[in-house]
Amino acid sequence: MNDAANKIERKPRPYIVRVDDAADLAWDPVAVEQYTLGSDGAPVRSGDSYAIVRPGHERWPLGHVSDVYVPTSHRRTVAMVREACSDRVELAGRPAMSGHGYRVVHGFKIIGEAVAEVDGKPFRSRLLVIHDHTGLNALRARMVCYVGEDALGSVVGARAIHVADNPARWRVEVEGMVERSQAAQAAVVAVLEAAAKVPITEADKATLTALGVNPARGKWGSTLLQSMIEYSRGSTTKQTWGTYERRLKDDMLSAMVKLLGKAKYGNPLDAALGGKRYGSYK
Repeated sequence: MNDAANKIERKPRPYIVRVDDAADLAWDPVAVEQYTLGSDGAPVRSGDSYAIVRPGHERWPLGHVSDVYVPTSHRRTVAMVREACSDRVELAGRPAMSGHGYRVVHGFKIIGEAVAEVDGKPFRSRLLVIHDHTGLNALRARMVCYVGEDALGSVVGARAIHVADNPARWRVEVEGMVERSQAAQAAVVAVLEAAAKVPITEADKATLTALGVNPARGKWGSTLLQSMIEYSRGSTTKQTWGTYERRLKDDMLSAMVKLLGKAKYGNPLDAALGGKRYGSYK
């Protein structure tokens, strides 16, 4: 046990940090039994609860779960994705971690992805694999859209807990996400290109505020796209998990479609994805 780490008195805040040293992720989450004190002061097992901890940092558990929760190793998952999908995706950029390991995110770029451009910046997709060690969410995988370095959300993903220890199933999941993402790329780029040309109006601001995707402190951009980028970035230099997680959802893309026109921009997106989430149907 790392006594120095366990003497940290203040609870680690869930700020996002980029991991430069591989040693910072050279650990696996562990479930340990939780206890309380009985009326006589003796330790008593606390139901079927467990604490998910990072070894050496037991003073501040990552989460609290029941006995049905099974911790998953971020190291094992990354190794399996690389093993099973090396011809489709490859690791890209530095991993992200919130706090001392509450959540760990690895990014993969798509091999052979078609080149596209939006507002003078490169458009690309990234596969993000998210390990939530708090116990609040399952292992997830999302295809996230980027314009330059700014994330604009995700319309393709999978709750991948069922493939956690199965390389063959990981390949099926990743191939499916890559194919759906590539099929939707033209429709997504069309939405972003249109948003880059639309000046933001007071009516748009009111609508976006009602949808909950308004930039903090009234920091609106000059266009719809720039306003969504400001929302994605958040309001502080220290990014919290809540702000980072915006890229894993479709709120920004959905809001842009609503303002630009569901029939013109939502229907093609639904057609590409094989659903009826974004379009207008009568």
